[in-house]
Amino acid sequence: MRARTAVAALAATLLCAALAAAEDTSDKLSLGLSYLATTGNSSSQTGGIDLQYRHTFDPWGLEANVNWLRAEDHGVVTAKKLYAGVRGTRKLGDDLGLFVSASALQDTFAGLDPRVLLAGGVTYKFLKGPDHELAFDGGLTWTRDTLVGDGSTSYVGGIAAARYGWNITKTSKFTENFAFYPSFKQGSDWRIESTTGLQAAVSSTVALKLAYAFRYANRPVAGFRKTDTQTTASLVVNLLK
Repeated sequence: MRARTAVAALAATLLCAALAAAEDTSDKLSLGLSYLATTGNSSSQTGGIDLQYRHTFDPWGLEANVNWLRAEDHGVVTAKKLYAGVRGTRKLGDDLGLFVSASALQDTFAGLDPRVLLAGGVTYKFLKGPDHELAFDGGLTWTRDTLVGDGSTSYVGGIAAARYGWNITKTSKFTENFAFYPSFKQGSDWRIESTTGLQAAVSSTVALKLAYAFRYANRPVAGFRKTDTQTTASLVVNLLK
């Protein structure tokens, strides 16, 4: 219960911070909604919410994200995940910058209740557009995993990440975010996370988005699988542009 309260509190804090700064024209706020329901021979429901906020006050930057997913089949919950994260950046020049981030992930179906991750390091922008954007992150992390059932573990590790964007047209974009998390406590305890997305605008404020998320833990929580995937199709509303 305390874990769920902590994740929900972080999510609420990020939402309030986003709305409080909404008067600045440099802000971007979008809300993604997805829902699927079936009846008859099968009875299932799947719903998701994705809130993303970005604020730029040069040379500083702030990004926040809240993601919620729930699925059930014949009244039995088969997936439930809540994620909240915030990232701050500081430019050091045209290509270099610093970043710090904090996130909480509650995914009891992966044995995490929750996972808290703190990270900090350096960002290098290799490509800056207008068609292609590519940036690399490198730094240190601190992770604390509260495990389903009983127990917890914490450790220091690293992060090596790449963020790519391709502006296919003025109204469509392809994105790929990849991150590798090694553990300095145990060499075999490393993780990979990847999110691939394609978004196309249908109007000035509404877009359709397809996304595929892949998570791999080389040493997962005991009793759980190494790989998790998530495929979503959602309607994105740009509340601030």
